Amino acid sequence: MAFNNRKINSNQQKFESMVTMKNRFVALLAMVAVITGLSSCLKNNVTPEPPSTVIVFIQGSPAFSMDLLFNSKKANSAPFAFGESVGDRFAPANIKIDFNKAGSDSLLTSVTANFDTLEYHTIVLWGSSPVKSYNIREDFSTISREKANIRFINLVDDTNPVDFFVNNAKFSSSFYQDFQGSAEFQAVEANTVSFSVKDQAGNVLATLADKTLAPHYAYSIIYMGVKGQTGDKKPVIKILQH
Repeated sequence: MAFNNRKINSNQQKFESMVTMKNRFVALLAMVAVITGLSSCLKNNVTPEPPSTVIVFIQGSPAFSMDLLFNSKKANSAPFAFGESVGDRFAPANIKIDFNKAGSDSLLTSVTANFDTLEYHTIVLWGSSPVKSYNIREDFSTISREKANIRFINLVDDTNPVDFFVNNAKFSSSFYQDFQGSAEFQAVEANTVSFSVKDQAGNVLATLADKTLAPHYAYSIIYMGVKGQTGDKKPVIKILQH
């Protein structure tokens, strides 16, 4: 198994979507066509599109670059670094995914799951000691068609909560890593917006400006980095369009 690396630029451009909502619905329609029109396909000698599952990774761990191993087979051609996103379609299967320190056999964390047909999984990596991982089995069936859909994920280690703002409106308060078990999307107006994260005193910790949110799309807004850092690992906001 292998996939294409999609690197996030340091100038805060968005994570590129591995599979858009449109592509997912095309895949779903293609699968329905295979089921309902199999005899017609065979008559016309058209090969049905094989079943697939989507797995997307968010690398929010500032401590290590990583290698990804699918059932012990290395899947990445270049180290998976902090602030990057990778993903692709795979044949449905029960898969153990190991995340090793890049260039070594040192296991940092792992995820084992049954990645079934037409599912979409987002696997989030964060933390330093230890590195942690969490598999989100996405459910896009209830998201808004008229509005954009967003969620906030806080990966910056701090004992205090932070406030997340869309333009000047407070969207949520969030503690470090509290997205686990509650990663639903919420509808907001589709528009070009700016995001900011503030501490409880109102001090701005990170910003991300002029991002266009489209109707019926889902976006993860990720706050990642190391509190107090000013270099490459300073706290930043990233956006992933699913």
